[in-house]
Amino acid sequence: MGMEGSESSTKTSDPKYADPLGNRGNTGGPEARDKMFKELWERVPGITAASEQYTRALQKAADDKGFKQGQDLLQGTMDGRYLKPSSYLRDAVGAQAQSARTGLATSGAQARARAGVAGNMAQTRARLAGEGAAANVAAQNQAIQNQYAKAGMRFGTGNQQAQQGAQASVAAQVARDKAALNAQLVGQQHELGVQQQGARKSLEKDLAAMSTDAYLKNYQAERQIQNMAPSQYAQTVSQPLDYLSRIAPSRQQDLDQVGNFIKKMTSGSYVGGDSTTTQTDSGMSTAMGVGSMAIMGAAAMGG
Repeated sequence: MGMEGSESSTKTSDPKYADPLGNRGNTGGPEARDKMFKELWERVPGITAASEQYTRALQKAADDKGFKQGQDLLQGTMDGRYLKPSSYLRDAVGAQAQSARTGLATSGAQARARAGVAGNMAQTRARLAGEGAAANVAAQNQAIQNQYAKAGMRFGTGNQQAQQGAQASVAAQVARDKAALNAQLVGQQHELGVQQQGARKSLEKDLAAMSTDAYLKNYQAERQIQNMAPSQYAQTVSQPLDYLSRIAPSRQQDLDQVGNFIKKMTSGSYVGGDSTTTQTDSGMSTAMGVGSMAIMGAAAMGG
């Protein structure tokens, strides 16, 4: 009998199960299915264990304390807890200001020391000049007196008064020079003090501006973070829920795949009874094709 167009008709009283993979010993499908089912059941514990491991990982991720810590931090951010300067920022600004004040004080002390040295040197030069002038007058007076003595002339009261007047004039000039120098040094010290006082005021003004700028930038940065906090807070809430929502499907998904595979491989039908069932050769070819696919699938699982 030919393969195409031929058919056979049977009439039975009892319905029989029509295997989608054909009859045993004909297509090889049922035998291949048996092998696939055997290996499949051997793999079910591993599939279940992997599913449980994934479930535990999801639960652990959902319970991570970082989400709670993040929520606390973000809640404080939304409440404006960090808008005010922190103690760390205030300490940093204060340390910077103190460093600047110390630097200014050091430079001021050095300037005063240099001015003091210069003043002492000026006074020393003035004193030596005064002593030199007085010595010159005394030497001149003594030379005049010696000349008088050599000439046998009397050095009278008028001559003495003249020399005393010259000495007094030199002493007065030295005193005036000393007073003028002292006044000059006092003026320089005063000017230096005024300059340093101005420098301190200018520094304090700059430091105030610096701290204001630092606090303003900190506030602006914290405000920007505060504006982003609600969406970030929502993520810390939704992410654990997302992990938890995957647990139930993950426990069923792998077994569902196994069940669907079994269903496809066993979806036959009952035929016979009071009705006449006709099976064509082309129907047998389809069953044999499915059997071949089953054999290939069993080989892949076994490999």
